[in-house]
Amino acid sequence: MKTDNRILLATRGLILLIMGLVAAGAIGLTAAALALPFYRSEVASALAEQAPALNMTTLYPPLYGAFLFGLIALGLIWATLSKLRAIVASVSEGDPFIAANSRRLKAIGWLMVAGQVAAIALGLMIDRVASLTGTHGGGSDLSLNGLLAILLVFALAGVFERGAQMREELEGTI
Repeated sequence: MKTDNRILLATRGLILLIMGLVAAGAIGLTAAALALPFYRSEVASALAEQAPALNMTTLYPPLYGAFLFGLIALGLIWATLSKLRAIVASVSEGDPFIAANSRRLKAIGWLMVAGQVAAIALGLMIDRVASLTGTHGGGSDLSLNGLLAILLVFALAGVFERGAQMREELEGTI
């Protein structure tokens, strides 16, 4: 039973938009990481005013670490959105309480846990780059909202798992 729900339609569109932005961000980060070796002298001269004592060889490891953890974070976001897109598709088809959605929600929960770890690592790299260049870092603490969202997703996975079991039991009695 297909449902006509404008909120689901908007959600689908928003998921696709965010996936496009994530892809663009990943392309931009990759391009920056690949281009950096060719523009080392330009980067060094641009940073010389802010941090005259900066040794560029100490800057590159945390900078490339930030690129790496940024790409990891974007990959985790992409994977999460892909699973969410599949859940929204099953809901719009009128079939949300299936075992696949429970598995998808559990996977989203674990992706969100990995995202918290990646965000901390990314924040540490950004803080290191900031300290070397004399600029302000972004911070690397845990997100309380993120942790609450993770708990909510795992709880919903349990609800969907039980809903799928109840549906199978009901179908078995008919």
